[in-house]
Amino acid sequence: MFFRTYSATLIGVNSRIIEVEVDFKKGLPNNTIVGLPDPAIREARERVNAAIRNSGFEFPIGRLTVNLAPAQLKKEGTSFDMAIATGILLVSNQIKSRIDISRLLLIGELALDGMIRPVRGIIAIVQEAREKGILYVVLPKENMNEASLVSGIKLVPVERLKEVAEIFASEESIEAKQVTCDRGVLSNRKMDKPGGILGDRYASMYSGTDEGSMDFSEVIGQEYVKRAAQICIAGAHNMLLIGSPGSGKTMVASRLPTIMPDLSEEESIETTKIYSIAGLLVEGFGLMKKRPFRAPHSTASNVSIIGGGKNPIPGEITLAHNGVLFLDEFPEFNRNVIQALRQPVENGSITISRADTRITFPARFILVGSMNPCPCGYLFDSDNECHCDPRKVRQYYMKLSAPILDRFDLQVVVNPLKIDSMITPDRGTNSSSIKQGVLVARETQNRRFKDMGGGYYNSNMNDEDIEKYCVIKNDVKKLLFEAAKIYNMSMRGFQKVLKVARTIADLNQKENIGEGEVLEALNYRGVSHILSSYFRNKSGLLTPNSSFGKK
Repeated sequence: MFFRTYSATLIGVNSRIIEVEVDFKKGLPNNTIVGLPDPAIREARERVNAAIRNSGFEFPIGRLTVNLAPAQLKKEGTSFDMAIATGILLVSNQIKSRIDISRLLLIGELALDGMIRPVRGIIAIVQEAREKGILYVVLPKENMNEASLVSGIKLVPVERLKEVAEIFASEESIEAKQVTCDRGVLSNRKMDKPGGILGDRYASMYSGTDEGSMDFSEVIGQEYVKRAAQICIAGAHNMLLIGSPGSGKTMVASRLPTIMPDLSEEESIETTKIYSIAGLLVEGFGLMKKRPFRAPHSTASNVSIIGGGKNPIPGEITLAHNGVLFLDEFPEFNRNVIQALRQPVENGSITISRADTRITFPARFILVGSMNPCPCGYLFDSDNECHCDPRKVRQYYMKLSAPILDRFDLQVVVNPLKIDSMITPDRGTNSSSIKQGVLVARETQNRRFKDMGGGYYNSNMNDEDIEKYCVIKNDVKKLLFEAAKIYNMSMRGFQKVLKVARTIADLNQKENIGEGEVLEALNYRGVSHILSSYFRNKSGLLTPNSSFGKK
C-alpha cells in the first residue's frame, strides 16, 4: 500500500515543498528512508517508531520504505517526523483520511512520547506553502506565534501525534482546529519574555525600543566622530574607525543601534525569517523591529562569518542583513575572512558553492570596522611614542588590501581625548538628536529612490544614479579632481566621496551638493593617503602627523 504526504525542507533562507512517499509491504522487517536524507532524518526511524507506539498505535511490521522527493535534492533537519509518522499510520490503515492530503502540509519534530516539538525556519516554510497553494499547515503549537506572521493561510497547531490523527477524521475536524491569523495578531499579544539581561536585549530587538541605556551623550567630546556615525547610518555607508587604544572607537560603534531607524514592514519580515532559519528567534516574540547589530570576535572562523559548511548555513554577514556588522580590531581577523567580505559588501549577497549545491544568502549590511593605527596603537598619537618597527607596521596592514580599504566610504580618525576633557566632560550631542537627522535623511532617500524598492540608499547608487543625483558645479568639481590626485583615489574612491557628499547634503537638507559637503566628505578619505605616505617614507617617520585627523 502507498500513501503520499507533504512536508518541507530549508534551502538557504528559503524553503522547498517535499513529497513524503510511504510504501508498505508484507515481508521481513526493514525500515528504509531514501532521497538524500541527512543523519537527523535517518534517525527519524527510531523517533517515529517510539512516538507511534507511545501514542497508542502499532508500528507496522514489514517492509517499510520512505522516499523524500525530489530525490536529487539534499534534505536536512527534523521537520519531516510528523509527515513520516502520518504516512505510516495511513499506509497501515490505523487512520483513515477523509480530507484531501495534497492540501495539507505537515511540519514538526516528534519526541519519543508522541509530543511534537518546534522546528526552525517556520516562516520560510509557511510562505512557501502559501505560494504553492497549500490550504492548511499542521505545525507545532510552539511555532504558532512565528507562523502567524504570514497571512493568507490556515494554521493548525498541534501538541501530540494523536491530535494529528484526529484531524484526518473529517473536514469539520480540521476546520475546528485551524486558526486563521492576520499577520502579527499573535505577536501583538502580551507574552512572557525571558528574564534578566537576555530578556531585556531581545525585548528591545522586537519592540523597537532603544537597547538598554546606551546613548551617544555618554561619549565625551568626539563630535567629529559622532557626525561620521550619523553620516554612516543616514546613507548606509561603510565606516572604518582608526585610533589609539582607549580613544572611544568601540564605544562609538556600540551606540550605533541607538540611531538606526526601525525596520520597515518588509525588512522586518525578511530579517525575522533569517533569524527563524538560524534558530535564533525567542519564543514569545513576534516580528523583529530593531535592526540587527552583530559583533563577532576576531577569532571567529570563515564559516561563522561568511556562512557555509557541509550543509550551508547563514553566517554573521547574513544575520547582519538590514543592519550593522561591527568588526572590532579589524586587522586581527583572518585574512581570508577579510577578503571574503568584498563580494557581499558590493553585491548585498553571498553565494556559497559546493560540489552538489549552490546557495545565495542575503547580506546587505553596513560594515563598521575599528582598528589601531599600528600594533602598539600609538602611531598617530602626539602624546605617546610609537615603538613599532616600520616593517611590523607594514605587516600589520598586509591583511588590509587597497580594495578592502577602498570599500570603506568613511575612514575616520578617532583622536584620544586630553586629560582636561575628562575632568570637565562635555557630553555633547545625544542619540535622539543624531537619530532625528538620520530619519530626515532616510526619508529624503526614500522619496528619491521610491522606484527602487526598499533598502536602497545613497551608498547603493550606481553610475547612472551618481550622474543624476550627485551634480556639482565646475569649481567644486575642480577641487574634487585635485584632491583625487593628492589622495591617489581609485574610481571607486572618487565615487564614494560623491555618495558621502550626497548624504551630507541630505542631512543638511540641501537639494544640491556644494563645496562644504565635498570638503567634509574628503575629510573622511584621508587615511589611505597618509598610510601610503608613511610607507613611502624610508625613515618610517610620519610627516603629516600634526594634521592627521583634523578638519
